[in-house]
Amino acid sequence: MPRSAVSWVSGAVLVAVTACGGGAGGGEPIPATVDQYYAPQSHTCFRILLDEFDHAMTFSVGRPGTLTRVDLLLTRGSGSGQDDVVFELRPTVAGVPDPDDGHVLATASLSSAEFPVDPGFVAVDLSAFGLSVLPGEVYALVLRTATGTGVGSWPGVALGYDLGEGFQRAAAESTFEPGLCDVAFRSHVE
Repeated sequence: MPRSAVSWVSGAVLVAVTACGGGAGGGEPIPATVDQYYAPQSHTCFRILLDEFDHAMTFSVGRPGTLTRVDLLLTRGSGSGQDDVVFELRPTVAGVPDPDDGHVLATASLSSAEFPVDPGFVAVDLSAFGLSVLPGEVYALVLRTATGTGVGSWPGVALGYDLGEGFQRAAAESTFEPGLCDVAFRSHVE
């Protein structure tokens, strides 16, 4: 779904780690602000956060309002370079993450050292960006790291989410390709 160009928005957003019962979204109540939710009980794939790839997950907005937060199910890795992981919210073009860095809607820095050891949700506060959303709009959640190898992972299930899709792109490439792993997340709309 095409989007109008939005100026680059930059800034670090403080994130909080919220571990979920059972590690995969099982057991805890779903907050009333949650619009979209994909947290399978078991994981058949993991997107390893390496400096060689950008990983993305698209989702369709279900209700109008302001996108105030996203939660990403992450786990800390044992690889080298326990450093910052960059989160980006991107528009999509025909359901594929927009590769143009000038169109990024929001960005935040997450410390991989604060990721839970077992899979748990890491909250990314987007409230400062004032992101108005409408039902049917498709956005991409993107994670990348510049220097680390195996600093963490983003678990999911192969082709398990019906309202979006997992993507990846090699660091040297400009376009995102289907990644065959739909990773876990929650979006919050108020």
